[in-house]
Amino acid sequence: MDYDTLLLVDDNVDLLRLLKHRFEHDGYQVMAAEDARQALLILERNIPDLAILDLVMPGMDGFELAAEIKKRGDMPIIFLTAVGEVKTRVEGIRGYAEDYIVKPFDYQELLARVQRVLCRTAGLRSLREALVVIDDGLSLDFGRAEAHTPERVVKLSITEAKLLYHLVRHAGQTVPLSTLVSRIWGYAGETGPEALRVAIYRLRRKVEPEPAKPRYILTDREVGYRFVAIDDQ
Repeated sequence: MDYDTLLLVDDNVDLLRLLKHRFEHDGYQVMAAEDARQALLILERNIPDLAILDLVMPGMDGFELAAEIKKRGDMPIIFLTAVGEVKTRVEGIRGYAEDYIVKPFDYQELLARVQRVLCRTAGLRSLREALVVIDDGLSLDFGRAEAHTPERVVKLSITEAKLLYHLVRHAGQTVPLSTLVSRIWGYAGETGPEALRVAIYRLRRKVEPEPAKPRYILTDREVGYRFVAIDDQ
């Protein structure tokens, strides 16, 4: 069985342990960190579906940590903090987070907001898989969000890793544009297809030997994208 994975970051150790216990009891896989340094070490090897961050922590604060997370991809973030000033809340939501919850809080409300964000952002649960060997020219490590080619190892953003996972999972089949947009971003608005086109362009530049003549990620014009059947490699 697959589980949504949460990253909890809070320097209140007692609260961290309590939340970890409660979320695990409710069926989530939880990784906990007492500060930003520990969180960044976790992110080197894992792709959580959602991060819940305290704002005031020693060393790097929650906004700084959120900025580092966003450099790695579009992981959804919820701030859980005692800082309740309107200006700070607005800054957090506009700049980094899907939601902002002020302590003290009710766990059931936090759980409901986590569920809502995960539903909206379509967090991908199955990225924590072993290395997938496509052929002699490409292997994919979804756990580390990396693509391995004979020449190099390239880091994938979370969006790129999610997109590539969905394509590989349905290798040999055309995945419709609307399906990819809703699975990756959780919506199907007017900007969705363009965002998808840009993501495909960037992904091809990382994994294709010749991006202009794609070998792995193929376009079925006006329909969707298809990852070449792995059995045909």
